[in-house]
Order: sequence, then structure tokens, then C-alpha cells
Amino acid sequence: MARALQTGDNTQAPDPQPDPPMKRTTTAPRVSGLPVGTLKTWLSAAALCGLLGLHANLAHASCAAPANPIEAENCLPGSDPSVWRVQGSGDATIQGFARQMSVNAGQTVSFKINTAASSYTIAIFRLGYYGGLGARQIA
Repeated sequence: MARALQTGDNTQAPDPQPDPPMKRTTTAPRVSGLPVGTLKTWLSAAALCGLLGLHANLAHASCAAPANPIEAENCLPGSDPSVWRVQGSGDATIQGFARQMSVNAGQTVSFKINTAASSYTIAIFRLGYYGGLGARQIA
């Protein structure tokens, strides 16, 4: 099928490349109007959702009795966003960032700080849900 190229004056010019030779195609078997492959995909997805639904209660942490240290951490109270959220690009007199994207417990965090101030304080927050607050101050 030749495609036409649209120009600014709404006239059409033929596509400079000829059409490839037509290939013979076959129609995939259908069940209830859907190709069989699509039906299999939908059935697999439905089965997976069913399995996840049966075990959905296992995915939620119990703050009354956390199963592991990660669940216990996620149950801790968060810090108010007014304390940790930076508006725009922050204070122009001090800018900085952590050199690592994340670290494990006990690892060192290095910072790059640009300021004319002779001293400053760094507050470290762990991002997470924390009851909808979004972060918790950890240092």
C-alpha cells in the first residue's frame, strides 16, 4: 500500500519507496472473538490475580507484630513534610546532595555541599510511606 506524504498545502505526493511484496498471512484461531493467544494471556493474568488475591493479606505489614526489621521500620512514625520537603531548588545559599543514591545500614554516606557558610547541619531522612507523611528523620 503506497503511503502519501502530507505537505503544507494539503496536496499529497506519492511515497518515493515502492511497496514491499505482499506476504501471505493466516488468521489465528479465535475463541469468543479473541485470538487464542490473547485469551491465554487473559486467563493467565486472571489466574495470577486470583493467586495474589488469596495471599493479599500476606503482603501487608502488621505493625502490632512486625515479621522482620523492614516491616518494623515501615511502621515507625514519619516526619511532617514541612520539615523535609524542599520547595523549588531550595535555599540558594546552600546546595548539596548525597553522593550515593542509597546505602545499607551501617554504610558511610558522603555529601557534596556548596556554601559560603562556615558551619551547617545535615538532617538525613529515609523516604517511604510512613503513614502517608513520605519520610522519617533518621539522623
